[in-house]
Amino acid sequence: MGQLGNRSYILVPTPSAVFSDFTMIRDDVLNCLRKASL
Repeated sequence: MGQLGNRSYILVPTPSAVFSDFTMIRDDVLNCLRKASL
């Protein structure tokens, strides 16, 4: 079931999934910037 879910996610990525991925990446970048500034 997990493999089918991943496969469908790759073939047809939903806008919400893509948005959540970008949000996670943005949070990681912000955290890195905060650590670098400290």
